[in-house]
Amino acid sequence: MSLHFRLLLVAAMIISLAPSCDVSSLARASEGDFPDWNGSHWNEWNDVRKAFYVFGFRDGVSVAAGTTLEELGIKWDSDAAPRLTRALLVRATGKQIMAGIDHVYSDYRNESLPLRGVAQYVLASIGGFADESELQKMRERNSRRP
Repeated sequence: MSLHFRLLLVAAMIISLAPSCDVSSLARASEGDFPDWNGSHWNEWNDVRKAFYVFGFRDGVSVAAGTTLEELGIKWDSDAAPRLTRALLVRATGKQIMAGIDHVYSDYRNESLPLRGVAQYVLASIGGFADESELQKMRERNSRRP
């Protein structure tokens, strides 16, 4: 795919996302206070906004996890790599991650779970590093949040 085509694609995605942006959330995020998105937000978003979130999530975790392991001199698939780091570097498509998040949030018990945690759970479950018990632990932790 040519660079010109990619730039046009990104511009089109940004334009289509702009009307659905929550300006107050963006302002808080720019100040370092990231929005506390959960299933209520996710279920209201259109597919374009969901894709933007997933693409940003995938890029962020792969860069952060890869850089950390590289600095420690550890290969991502070795037993020395932390389980979560290996889970975050699983090769999964954006469509798989979106479908997984949709599935988790289709259960009413999970609607208040933070989106960041659900995205990490989905990626870990795709890689075989997490199961339903992890989701139950997340629900328990979330119920104790103020």
